[in-house]
Amino acid sequence: MNSIDITISVIVCIVGLAIGLFFGLLPIKTDNMTEEQNKWQQFAAVIGIGLVLALSKRLCIMGNHHCHARWRHHCQDSISSSSAA
Repeated sequence: MNSIDITISVIVCIVGLAIGLFFGLLPIKTDNMTEEQNKWQQFAAVIGIGLVLALSKRLCIMGNHHCHARWRHHCQDSISSSSAA
């Protein structure tokens, strides 16, 4: 791993922890949430999903030697579809 990969991993980890803390502090029942909390919950969920997808795409682009054996086929499909676009 080079410094860019480590930096991306650390940033995604910190943002993921912040989103997890935010979700942990929200009420469990949706009825107890304010409109603003509900709006921020949806926003944080989209950001979290985007981070996971960006990180997984980054890991696949780095090369097949970083992908686990069962994900190797997915990584090859992902790389070939991104290079074809």
